[in-house]
Amino acid sequence: MNTFEAATPGSKIRLARSLKNMSLDTLAELSGVSRPTIARLEKDNYKRLPVDIIKKLLPYLELTMEEIKEEPPDGLAHLPDYLQQFILDPENADFLEYCYLEKRRRELEAKIQQKKENKKEP
Repeated sequence: MNTFEAATPGSKIRLARSLKNMSLDTLAELSGVSRPTIARLEKDNYKRLPVDIIKKLLPYLELTMEEIKEEPPDGLAHLPDYLQQFILDPENADFLEYCYLEKRRRELEAKIQQKKENKKEP
């Protein structure tokens, strides 16, 4: 698995689980870790990386702790210098945050619309 497709430990766990077509319930049953705990891990809802819990999941996800902790490569390296400078300039932070939030809002609206359409189907 290319763990660079996911940036955080939680997203790496979620990606590995989904690539194995494994539900949260199945992973919980196999590992002995509760479903809510795994869900919190996948959402990166923890203050400190719970290594002891993650170690219980690794054999079923075919991951190593090194892969979980591995940092993604510089995400800006593929961009031209002028874009890298623009993104890294603190004065542009508000604009970039607005763009991200607007994109996320549109994604969520599309997801809500899809759910509404699915409910209408018999």
